[in-house]
Amino acid sequence: MISYNLLLLINVLLLLLSSLTKNKAFLYVALFTSLLFFGFRFEVGADWYNYVRKFYLADNLNYIDYLETSDFGFANISYLLHYIFGNYQSLVFLMSLLSLFGVYYLIGVQKASPAIFFLVAYPYLIVVVGPNYIRQGAAVGLLCLSFAFAFNKKNKSAMLAALFAILFHASAVVGFIILFFSMYRVNFKKVVYILIITLIGIVVLGPRIVSKLDFYVNDFSNQSTGIYFRIILYSIPFFLVLLNNKFFSRDDVESRVIKFSMLLFMVISGVSIINTVIADRLLIYTIPAQALLASRVVSDMKSTINALLVSMFIFIFSIVQLNSWLEYSLWAKIAWIPYNNVIILDLL
Repeated sequence: MISYNLLLLINVLLLLLSSLTKNKAFLYVALFTSLLFFGFRFEVGADWYNYVRKFYLADNLNYIDYLETSDFGFANISYLLHYIFGNYQSLVFLMSLLSLFGVYYLIGVQKASPAIFFLVAYPYLIVVVGPNYIRQGAAVGLLCLSFAFAFNKKNKSAMLAALFAILFHASAVVGFIILFFSMYRVNFKKVVYILIITLIGIVVLGPRIVSKLDFYVNDFSNQSTGIYFRIILYSIPFFLVLLNNKFFSRDDVESRVIKFSMLLFMVISGVSIINTVIADRLLIYTIPAQALLASRVVSDMKSTINALLVSMFIFIFSIVQLNSWLEYSLWAKIAWIPYNNVIILDLL
């Protein structure tokens, strides 16, 4: 538990220094520190051995057959790394790099508070999703990269990064939708109506849709026991918008990313009625918007005291969320604690 908390504190300090000094060198050091921590992790994550098994299927399968074992992008990279290095640790490092680089690149591009963004993203997106759902972690990283490109008006690069994200995990189409509606002006009220109708359709027709997706549903047959708790947690950053009266009057790409993520959050929360695991996985794509919103709310506060109070609340909440999961989650005790790192193990 100490190692995860220590990484959090180191990153917060480095990102605060980056913000105060306007020097991105501290941001790069923060990325490097996290990459050392997660990129060289060993036997960390509940799906660790499952991915190890899939990686070494390349010993017995030809290229075409191996592509059928996973999403196109992930399968290609996995097969290539197996051919070049023959070591699963190479895949762990590359997936961590894709995941973390995208998150930190977005932290550097967004104009608000880097430390607040990190505190919102760290307990679940960085600690849980990245090391465990490694395909989805890479997909979220690529989507963060696409958002950052869009903020800098690099629309072609943004679309390309989002499409690559889908190649790593098909569910990343949710992030692609957020990006598309944010980059290209669409009547916001019409989108609201469409999403409301979609939500009603999901609730009414959902069971029939699920019955036609036997493979996908059976693959996620175990229900997510923490989904409703996480829905409550995910809602908190969005409620922070109430502290920012100017938010809904803004119409820049970043604001639209947050707005459409809020709408999709409500729709996906409705999906939990049908299948909690599917909803749990899709809600992951709203975390970057939560972090962006919390960061912007704090930076927009005119009162320094209020900004400090809200920042302290987010800091304490992040630590409580992280340690509650590490302390009480069975999966955390099985697959995250103790933390192992190949560099440390080699030195020993």
